[in-house]
Amino acid sequence: MNREEEVRKIATFVREWAIMKAKVEGRSVTEVIREMKEEMEQRKQDRRLW
Repeated sequence: MNREEEVRKIATFVREWAIMKAKVEGRSVTEVIREMKEEMEQRKQDRRLW
């Protein structure tokens, strides 16, 4: 599997997961994705501190 296929597969998984999480929590997909992005950014910042 080349890099492009791998990225596409991961993106599809994340999108489907965000949709399911939004349904379960009664929130919009946009809210869930925004929260995920904030968490990723926070992890990135935390890694830079080490």
